[in-house]
Amino acid sequence: MFATSKNEIKKSEFEAMLEKHGLSHCYTALKGSEGAVQLQHVMNLKKIAVQEDGEAALAKALGEAGVVSVEDQKSLAVLLRKQIEERGGLPMKPVEAATLEGDTAAWKAGIAKEDGTLPTEIQGAEEKEEKKKEAFIDEAGTVWPAGMKIVNGHLAQSIRAQGMLKEPNEFGYIHIAAEIEMPSPFHKNSAMKAGLLEELKVACKELLELYPGEVQRADVFDAFIIPPGSKEGREVLDKGNYDIHVAEFDTAVLIECVNPDAAVRIRATPDFAKMKGKIDKVARFVHCITCSNAKRIDEVSKETDGVFLFNYFFAADMESKGSEGIDILKSVWEYTAGWWTANANLDNSTPLLPLEGECSQYSLINHCRWNKGLDVFPHLIFRPSLDQFVLKNFTANDIMAMPVLCHLA
Repeated sequence: MFATSKNEIKKSEFEAMLEKHGLSHCYTALKGSEGAVQLQHVMNLKKIAVQEDGEAALAKALGEAGVVSVEDQKSLAVLLRKQIEERGGLPMKPVEAATLEGDTAAWKAGIAKEDGTLPTEIQGAEEKEEKKKEAFIDEAGTVWPAGMKIVNGHLAQSIRAQGMLKEPNEFGYIHIAAEIEMPSPFHKNSAMKAGLLEELKVACKELLELYPGEVQRADVFDAFIIPPGSKEGREVLDKGNYDIHVAEFDTAVLIECVNPDAAVRIRATPDFAKMKGKIDKVARFVHCITCSNAKRIDEVSKETDGVFLFNYFFAADMESKGSEGIDILKSVWEYTAGWWTANANLDNSTPLLPLEGECSQYSLINHCRWNKGLDVFPHLIFRPSLDQFVLKNFTANDIMAMPVLCHLA
């Protein structure tokens, strides 16, 4: 019923490799938990592994993570260094351009009914898209970071030029994303996942009651489709052999706190650990970060259900670019968001920026909402200017977008 993700296949291959080398007993230390693979823990080990004294430093880190035998520490360090080197390693290499061919077909397949036809409410959208001839010109004189590349700027204005850019809010967030089972718009969740979602909603309510002066909102999201995103970006990951975990998170929790310090405190509480433990027990992969708002269009309403987006951005070679890299990433979001506000009725967005010291392959996670699928799906399926403007600007700046569409659980 539920498809096997590429990430799950890679996980199974890694487990088989450990078994082959007689190191299966070290798997918990490598994962970072008894249950799900903790992606930040894995990424931190990779960072250590590619240091100049990587093998020795990694062996030490593995000891601290729970690998008792010195011989096992050394064997794992050699094995993991080899694996990381074969998979592209860190830091990342520059991104090469790739083709967009087939992207629209992939989107159609992802949203089509079981008989292959598109939902009735959007069948006429392709014709309407063909009639759109209006060009959007970016505001003259806008200063973008040095090194940022702009492609097809005549196709849309930035949200700054449209007068829709707001200063960041002051809130802090805890974002948990987990891979449990690949979603389908035509099949219900398994009983196991449905039960977990109910438990998480109860846990969110408890956090609100226990920490009224610090927790403002706590919401649970259930993905109904994980789109192909930018085929261009996916091909870059494949052809460049990047050591990246492609975001296929079907369950998410977003906890909004009064400020980032409060988010850090809540994340350290036993009550939060109890909630996350429910996810770790059944998920394959878990990504958990504390973050703040980077820039925004407006707050994302969660009072009623809609179509919610979590879009996980990977920016190649971010570490070597330093502050310039994150400035470029935030500016590319700001620049390309203007296409969505002008074409797809988008009037909200609060992209999430990991707090300093967080270990995340996703340097920015965009979060926004549409009232209904009709507001967004036609633009994702029939989208010549989306390809030529949004995706081209991502790829020109070495950025890959990995979107996940959700409902409130």
